[in-house]
Amino acid sequence: MFLVFYRRFIRRCKQGCLQFVILKPILVAVTFLLYSQGKYNDGNFSVAQSYLYLTIIYTISYSLALYALALFYMACRDLLQPFNPVPKFIIIKSVVFMTYWQVRYSIYTCTSKYVIFYLTLLVLFGFQGVLVFLVEIG
Repeated sequence: MFLVFYRRFIRRCKQGCLQFVILKPILVAVTFLLYSQGKYNDGNFSVAQSYLYLTIIYTISYSLALYALALFYMACRDLLQPFNPVPKFIIIKSVVFMTYWQVRYSIYTCTSKYVIFYLTLLVLFGFQGVLVFLVEIG
C-alpha cells in the first residue's frame, strides 16, 4: 500500500513541475500571436488586454511547480541530505528570478520596433543571443 502511495506521490510531484515546462512555450507562442494582433501590451493590466490573463496563468503555473518541488523535498529530505540540494535549489531559483527581472527591464529599455525580434532571440538562443543583440543595438 505504501509503495503505491509513494509512486503516486512522486508522479504527482513530477507532473506538478513538468506542467510549467510544457505550459511556458505554449504561452510564449500565444503571447507572440496576441502581440501580433495588438491584444498584448506588456505591463498593461487592463481587462481588454491579454497581459493580465497570461500573468495569472504564469503565476498559478509557477506556484504549482514550486509547491510540487517543496512537497517533494519535504518528503525526501532524509534521502536527499547527502546531496545537499538546498543551496543548489536556491541558486537555480535565484537565476530564474533574476532572469525574469532582466527580461522585464530589457523589454522596457528596448525600442518598440525591436521587441518582437528581442523576444524571438530570447526564445531561440537564450540570453546569450539576447546579450549579443543588446550590445549591437546599444
